[in-house]
Amino acid sequence: MKRNILKGLKSRRSICVLLCLVSAQAFTASPAGATDHHAAAHVNPAALIKGKVVDNKGLALPGATVRVKGTQTATVTDVNGQFSLDVQPGAVLVVSFTGYLTTEAKVSGSSITIQLQEDTKSLQEVVVVGYGAVKKSDLTGSVSSVKSSDMNLGGTTSSLGQAIQGKAAGVQVQQSNFAPGGALSITVRGGNSINTSNEPLYVVDGFISDNGNQINPNDIEDIEVLKDASAAAIYGSRGGNGVVLITTKKGKNGKVAIDADVSNGRQFNNYKPSLLTGQEFASIQNATAIEDGKPAPFGAGTPIANTNWLAAATQNANVTNRGVSISSGDQSSKLYVSGNYINQLGVLKNTSMERYSARIGTEKNLNDDIKISANFYGASTNSTLQTYPGNILAPMFSILTAPPSAAIYKADGTYNFYTPPGGSGLQNALANLVEPTNNAGNKLINGNVTLDYQLIKNLTYHLNAGSEYSNTVDGQYTPSTLPAGQANGAMASEQSFYSFRWLVENYLTYKFKVNKDHDFTVLAGVSNQKDVSESLSAASKGFSTDDFLYYNLGAGALTNGYGSSKTQSTNTDYFGRVNYGYKDKLLVTATLRDDGSSKFGPNHRYGLFPSGAIAYRLTDEDFIKNLNNHF
Repeated sequence: MKRNILKGLKSRRSICVLLCLVSAQAFTASPAGATDHHAAAHVNPAALIKGKVVDNKGLALPGATVRVKGTQTATVTDVNGQFSLDVQPGAVLVVSFTGYLTTEAKVSGSSITIQLQEDTKSLQEVVVVGYGAVKKSDLTGSVSSVKSSDMNLGGTTSSLGQAIQGKAAGVQVQQSNFAPGGALSITVRGGNSINTSNEPLYVVDGFISDNGNQINPNDIEDIEVLKDASAAAIYGSRGGNGVVLITTKKGKNGKVAIDADVSNGRQFNNYKPSLLTGQEFASIQNATAIEDGKPAPFGAGTPIANTNWLAAATQNANVTNRGVSISSGDQSSKLYVSGNYINQLGVLKNTSMERYSARIGTEKNLNDDIKISANFYGASTNSTLQTYPGNILAPMFSILTAPPSAAIYKADGTYNFYTPPGGSGLQNALANLVEPTNNAGNKLINGNVTLDYQLIKNLTYHLNAGSEYSNTVDGQYTPSTLPAGQANGAMASEQSFYSFRWLVENYLTYKFKVNKDHDFTVLAGVSNQKDVSESLSAASKGFSTDDFLYYNLGAGALTNGYGSSKTQSTNTDYFGRVNYGYKDKLLVTATLRDDGSSKFGPNHRYGLFPSGAIAYRLTDEDFIKNLNNHF
């Protein structure tokens, strides 16, 4: 009987640790725009609701996006148009689907059917595709379009992923880094790669950027996501994970407009697991040791603290967002200028992110045949402790498993280091979090200029030239106040990463008709790109003082490693596309891109990427139009 009770006590400890680990992701999961009174307010339990999305004829709409208004909770309907969500009573669902008007519906029961109406006006809108634009009704590939008015803007939305989450069918947005300002991972129709990135290709105003997901959402005019092979093949091998085309604002005709975006938010730990007290932990450890035939670690007179390590390591954190934009324009000129500042503290102590960014976008029609545009963007980002991806177990594990019987500080105010149960070495969960220095700073500048020149009627030449510069400096310092620092006389390291890209693209577009019923658009062009990157790292240890941090590596008595590298590559790509339409009913698209990279040998440098798509607009046929008369 005694042995069974002791086993129960061991299981209790294991369950507690498991619950703590499962709850780790909750520390930054609270909405950044939430306020303090939300933390104290009573929240009704969520209930599972099942529903179906249909069109105006009652037919199921698979792939429709269903989002809970005011939150990031969203799902997509299955092949039968059905969905299920955990929602609060009285919640409002926002349902969107390409070609249909976005609809809101209030939850009033356990099931709901939502009917969408066709958006006939949107079918005439022009959407951006690779190296051009077409009417939405003439698309043959799979493209999701998100306008600025439909994005999840406002509050403390700081990234592209947050702005489009739940807005584009087949586009999954997931938190890949839970640090303040951590990037969201965007995947188009699932992952395609096992050991490389699944991120899509970002093209901002025609410029292929490695940092397109860092753009300020308030600067975006619209986004087109190219999802299938037909739509993305124009970008060759780099379009394998989908393509995100971003068009930024350029100003509009009319008077000068000044817009301001000012918001403050609070982040907090919205889930606090039930943890053992110091005495409960000591009793379990003693019982376990006795069962295993070992002396009890907590004998009579052993001081037992009652430490809540979770509370000591977390905090309520402020989020500050300030933005302003100025736009103006007339019949021949447009100008847009914006600036943004965001400062986000982390719920986990010693974590933060601060970013300054600015953008200039302008267009000018020199005459009826020539139009030029220019785009420039700059950003400076500084963050602390940006090293924990995924489920943030790296900094949280020692906090969640720290013995509550151990005090944080000694009587003299210094850290109390302990040996974790079943482990070795000395630790202090709070000291491991707040004492090390781990900073990351990034400077990003990019810009491009485009020229559209109508050589003759219906024949247009397009030039796009731009460059991007990025410099990241990471610094780490382990002070002598930590056991690892004491053993090595403190340790410091610094890494610098530099990258530069230039891109020049030229292409011709020719539009013509044959016998009024046959429409052709022919595109042909060439793209040249060069990438250069360098890295430099150095480390040292044996410092006599902690005052220098990592800013004076020469003060260390011993070198602790160093290295450098440089890589460069060039791409020369040829691409072409033919769009054919017969009486606006039969639509055919054929695309070809020949990618050439210096990363491969001379005899295997090029790869051919063809694609084709055919669509037929049945809704224009009389037998389809008359179906309503028979039902």
